[in-house]
Amino acid sequence: MDLKELLERRGKLIHDMKAVVDRAEAEKRDLTDEENARHGDLFKQQESVAGQIAVQRRQTELDREMAAAQLAREDDERKARPGEPRSVADLRMEGFRAWLCGRQAAAEAAAAFRALQADSDTAGGYLVAPEQFVAQLLKAVDALVFIRPLATKNTVITADSLGVPTLDADPADADWTAELATGSEDSTMAFGKRSLEPHPLAKRIKVSKTLLRKSSLPVEQIVIQRLAYKFAITEEKGFLTGHGAAQPLGVFTASTNGISTARDASTGNTTTSIQTDGLIVA
Repeated sequence: MDLKELLERRGKLIHDMKAVVDRAEAEKRDLTDEENARHGDLFKQQESVAGQIAVQRRQTELDREMAAAQLAREDDERKARPGEPRSVADLRMEGFRAWLCGRQAAAEAAAAFRALQADSDTAGGYLVAPEQFVAQLLKAVDALVFIRPLATKNTVITADSLGVPTLDADPADADWTAELATGSEDSTMAFGKRSLEPHPLAKRIKVSKTLLRKSSLPVEQIVIQRLAYKFAITEEKGFLTGHGAAQPLGVFTASTNGISTARDASTGNTTTSIQTDGLIVA
């Protein structure tokens, strides 16, 4: 097996080992004799595969070093014959070897070959990228988020809900009285409590390892940034128009727990005729 297959094989063995342990933990028991034997056998197999992986990696590194040394020797021989012309095949091979070894020294030869052949598809033009990308992402203008920065945010860590004291009723109006009198005793002021339960927001995006490795843009940072923004937008919608069930109670949602219809000012107004005086409540 090649290195990729070996890595996948070891990953599968380790996953199977974990599954044996997880099954026993889920059932709240110790491993059986059969499970112990199974776990031990899997461990030996993954150790064997790990040894093969180490051998493959050492050999790959040695092959790379030998290729780089061979290229260096050929470079020295070529420099000793400065007047000897190089064929197109030599240029192609030199550029290809430089790319394989990750060397920058022979980049000029590869660039010269590409420049000579870029206008011919069959002679190498197919290797030239048809479009150049810049490290910049174009996106639509984001909507502004107003309410969330002004909101009071509490973090619930060790409980299922957050208790908030409420003032359910104000005292009655004050009385006009004499200098030494104390006025009537108030019995209308009342306190209460409102229980706020946090509810999760969730969204996931799959990003391949190949895209993370090859993209010219920081894909992971872009995804995190856009998800953070979209989470904020969802909260903002809840703060504005949320119905209060498993989400915020929006400021535009009429409710006795928020802004009730008793505070509406629409005397004499209709959907087709709105009077200024009807929007003012004394």
